[in-house]
Amino acid sequence: MRARNILLILSFFSLVSFAQSTLDLGIRYFENKEYEKAIMTLETYLKSNPVSYEAYSYLYRSYIFLNRNDDAARVLGNAIDYFPESKEFLLALAQIEIGRRNYAKCEKLLEKVVAQTPLDTATAHLVGIIYFNLGVESAKNKKSKDAIEYFKNSIKFKPDDENAYVNLSILLTESNKYQDAQRYLKEAVKKFPENVTIKKLLAEVSIELKDYKNAQQIYEDMFKIRKDDVELGLRLALLYRYNGKVPEALALYDYLITNNPRNKKVYDALIEYWKLFNKQDKIREVYEKMRAAFPNDEQITWNIAKTYEKEQKWEQARSEYLKIVFLDSINLDARLAIARTYRKEKKDSLALLELKKLLAINTYNYEALKQIGDIYLEWQNYDMALETYKKMREVYDQLSYPYLQIGRTFFALGMNDSALYYLDKAKELDQGNMEISYVLAQVYRSAGAKEKMVKCYRETLRKAIKELEKLQLKFKNEMAGNSNKLEIEKLEEYSGVKEEINRVENILLNTLRSLKTSLTTMEYINLLENNLKEYPNSVFLLLERAEAHETMNEEDQALNIYKKIMFINPALSQVHKAVAKIYERKNDLDNALLSYRRLLSLNDTSEIAYDGIIRIYEKRNQLETLCDEWQALLKTQPGNNHLRERLIEILHKLNRLEEARRLAETKKQ
Repeated sequence: MRARNILLILSFFSLVSFAQSTLDLGIRYFENKEYEKAIMTLETYLKSNPVSYEAYSYLYRSYIFLNRNDDAARVLGNAIDYFPESKEFLLALAQIEIGRRNYAKCEKLLEKVVAQTPLDTATAHLVGIIYFNLGVESAKNKKSKDAIEYFKNSIKFKPDDENAYVNLSILLTESNKYQDAQRYLKEAVKKFPENVTIKKLLAEVSIELKDYKNAQQIYEDMFKIRKDDVELGLRLALLYRYNGKVPEALALYDYLITNNPRNKKVYDALIEYWKLFNKQDKIREVYEKMRAAFPNDEQITWNIAKTYEKEQKWEQARSEYLKIVFLDSINLDARLAIARTYRKEKKDSLALLELKKLLAINTYNYEALKQIGDIYLEWQNYDMALETYKKMREVYDQLSYPYLQIGRTFFALGMNDSALYYLDKAKELDQGNMEISYVLAQVYRSAGAKEKMVKCYRETLRKAIKELEKLQLKFKNEMAGNSNKLEIEKLEEYSGVKEEINRVENILLNTLRSLKTSLTTMEYINLLENNLKEYPNSVFLLLERAEAHETMNEEDQALNIYKKIMFINPALSQVHKAVAKIYERKNDLDNALLSYRRLLSLNDTSEIAYDGIIRIYEKRNQLETLCDEWQALLKTQPGNNHLRERLIEILHKLNRLEEARRLAETKKQ
């Protein structure tokens, strides 16, 4: 019996010895990076020894090294069944689940680890890293809310992770949670005082919170250490401006330019500053420094020329454009600009010479031919105008402009049939062109073709209203943000749009006058009504309709339309004048007075407004009250001579002659 026991014991230990040697072999394969062999060996071992922590540990890692994460997850799942509190297995599987985008499962695994408090430092750091990775993946998938919570947890378990603070702060600022971002960033600055990114983020968050002084201090501290960092310097200069420290800002710009003469960003920043005040001389000074650093940059010379143009210093602008031509004789844009300066000075002969030089380089340059033709047409040199426009047509036969101008020239020569031929050609090419219809109407008027004339004027009216709406929308888009003020640097674009608006408005007004004289009253009213159905907010149509109501003594209807116009554009003086007069005729003196005052606020030299106000106060026998009001107002506006003169008039009416004399003496002084 004893012998049998010994045999059994020996047999058991021989099995254990075999199993252990299999595990050791698997581990040896792993350590030698023979992961396939390690997997085969360890999988075999686990079939007969499913509760081996060490085997699971080496097996899942072997799968990971071979990028077989699904198999690794399977092994870890089995391991966790036997070792449910293993931080290693829980964290490893959590990391794999991130890659598989099973974020909810990953969180549950982390919760099991976190529940095992207190965590040792190494484990806590691993938890922090996995939360960090969860945050990154969530941010990539635009799940900012989840990402924010993950990064907060990452900081909680791994408080020495600078990147977690950075990512969290960025997400908080993107979510407009500036106060929270500021709190974390202040905490981060204390922990990582050398981290420039964190300091910059804190400064930018301070700016969002309008704490410009704190932002300035942060950038000052950074710039003291990093004087060669241009971006830091530019940001600091901007903060000086925010805080009203303009001398410091300008001094810093000078420092940056002196020390970074080849960095265009510095010059551009200072130029943008002077643009805010339309200081073309200061802008030019900066460009001159820039030109010294970049002598071969043609664009800088061009920009200097533009500053002179904005000051209407055409000769100086031309001098700069000539510098470009001297270096680049075939620069067409510069030659066109030179011609433009001559045109602005009404020196069309010199402009013509310059444009002809341009044609010698580029025979069919559209803009040059256009301007040459227009100059000849203005000079009434019709033969040369026709020759130029016909030359244009040879190349630009699909554009309406040469046909329009040829037609216009023949019309000026009294050759209506030829004019109509070319104008019809122009219309075929550009059906929506308002000006073509307008000139056609004039030709038909001259030819006595009333029906065709009216038809063309009707077309012009519709096209002009449509064009005006488009231009007004463009003008609005040039306005600055919600402030409803024009940005100084957009003055040039504004000026161009405004000129075009004025041109279209003139055509529109002339068209309405022509239709008014060509149609009966009812026909004209029907025309207005029909167009108002399509363009109910056209101020020009509404004004005409209101005036038509007044002509027919329908003052209530006129008043309703004027009120609508005031809602669309409250700054139209003529509307307030018309409304005031209607109210005065209706003896509604309160509203009449209010309208005259509005008119005066829009135009402080309006004699109609002054007359109306005085007349109403006289009707009420309250001239003394008005006198007191205007005397008080004059003290705040001592330079308002119109007010002074009308006040003297009232004093005379009240027989307060000595006061009137003294006021007149004050005006002389």
